[in-house]
Amino acid sequence: MRFVLLFFSFILLIACDKADQIQNLEKLNGYWEIEKVEKDGDLIKSYTLNETIDYFNVKDSVGFRKKVKPQLDGTFLTNDVEQTFKIYTKENTTSIHYDTIWNRNNEIIWQLQDSILILKDQKTKFYFKRHLPIR
Repeated sequence: MRFVLLFFSFILLIACDKADQIQNLEKLNGYWEIEKVEKDGDLIKSYTLNETIDYFNVKDSVGFRKKVKPQLDGTFLTNDVEQTFKIYTKENTTSIHYDTIWNRNNEIIWQLQDSILILKDQKTKFYFKRHLPIR
């Protein structure tokens, strides 16, 4: 009896963890502005002003990413170039898998909160903040 209770508790814990990960993916949607890039723990570049920002749109673990250029009136200039991706979770690691005609690439979602996004690509970390419109 004790084993059965322990088994069902473990299953419930895993199910809740996956539900949290799926719900967290919703936070990826929207506009993100890069702040800095680090490689092997060393600062490579710090961004103070960005002409372009990244727009992410994900639903049911499938989505796209594109570069957009914010305008003073709150709109964005864009083109039809999109990087489509799929999101996979394996062993508590959530990754974005890009597969385009130019490139195959994976990025680990290192951290995802309301206003913080950190993506890791091999030894490089990309730090983003939520883009706020110019007022």
